[in-house]
Amino acid sequence: MRKMAYIAYLLIAVAVVASCDSSKNRTMETADLGAEMHKPDSWERGEATAFYVNKSSSDTTKAAIYYTIAKPDSPLKSVTDSIIGVFLGNEVKMPISKESLTAYATGFVNEYKDLVEKGDENMFVWELNVSLNFDTVNANYLKAEFVNYGFTGGAHGNTNLNFYMIDIEKAKLLKLSDICSNIKELEKRAEVYFRKEYVVDSNSDLEEAGFWFDNNKFQLNKNFYFEKDKLVFVYNQYEIAAYSMGQIFLEIPLKDIKDILKINL
Repeated sequence: MRKMAYIAYLLIAVAVVASCDSSKNRTMETADLGAEMHKPDSWERGEATAFYVNKSSSDTTKAAIYYTIAKPDSPLKSVTDSIIGVFLGNEVKMPISKESLTAYATGFVNEYKDLVEKGDENMFVWELNVSLNFDTVNANYLKAEFVNYGFTGGAHGNTNLNFYMIDIEKAKLLKLSDICSNIKELEKRAEVYFRKEYVVDSNSDLEEAGFWFDNNKFQLNKNFYFEKDKLVFVYNQYEIAAYSMGQIFLEIPLKDIKDILKINL
């Protein structure tokens, strides 16, 4: 009996050690991949541009895209390219490259050129400026920060600022439900911070304070990112308030929501 118990003990010990080694290996693999994403040679950086000169006015319409994109052999190429495609309205050819981004910029300029050549020579000069950037938060997560400014006439141009979070090990875009176990509770706590930041009393009406939430009820959106100490939601112009408000940022300290967080920071 003692011999059998001893053998059983050894088997359990081996299993525990193997489990620990496996967990350690997974952690090391994730850390290695995170470190790989930090390397300059994992990314291609550059500028894709196109322009057109209106002969009647000598005004120049230009489109410029400043980009950081994953190289073809990157394990994150597929997910990062798909996010860029969504941000640009799925009008850019895959895979993402300098050539496909230049074609996107050229398409914008050609749309303006076609209108001018059809007789509308007094059009406002169009402008497009896009920034596509990726940066690692830590060995586990990658943050995408995309900015799109466009002007095609009217009182002013529009700027869209979008963030996306990527799980490096799984090469997966993270949804809010992937990082939080109780979204309703998160929304409840977030509203407290929102009202404090934008000076809206807890008993005051959000619509009367100038905000346009559906059904006049505070809501989180899907445009978020996180860093080591905070979770940030970004509302773009006209999304929940007037253009003059610009982008609206809502920061929530991670220490205040750690009981409902699922992310590993």
